[in-house]
Amino acid sequence: MSLPPIRRAITVSWDAAAAFRRFTQDFGQWWPAATHSVGGQCVARIVFECRADGLIFEEHADGRRFGWGRVLDFEPPRRVKFTWHPSRDAATAQEVELTFTPEDGGTRVDLVSDKWERWGKNVHRARKGYDVGWATS
Repeated sequence: MSLPPIRRAITVSWDAAAAFRRFTQDFGQWWPAATHSVGGQCVARIVFECRADGLIFEEHADGRRFGWGRVLDFEPPRRVKFTWHPSRDAATAQEVELTFTPEDGGTRVDLVSDKWERWGKNVHRARKGYDVGWATS
């Protein structure tokens, strides 16, 4: 089974370098850990290691870590690609790629989420959650 990637786009007012930094380096500041994490209120921090082969994980107050993904490509301020599997086995990971393109006083951020077939039998229910907040391109 092969599924088409999910594609979304948004334009932000920041330049490409700032948009890239806010998504990657500041990931733990904007991610809604209380509602979108393994540990909820137990989460002490969310980490996005800004380098190829860097880890993406949540760390709880007791020191336990839960992997969310791994950075595959890190090309500031133009592109980042990573695997994504919070609370699931890494073998079920999607691949997410974001590109940051300067555009009329801001930056167009394009997101492509691919390899959904790895998710398994609940993939169609999981994909529905990605229809909020982004313009379809």
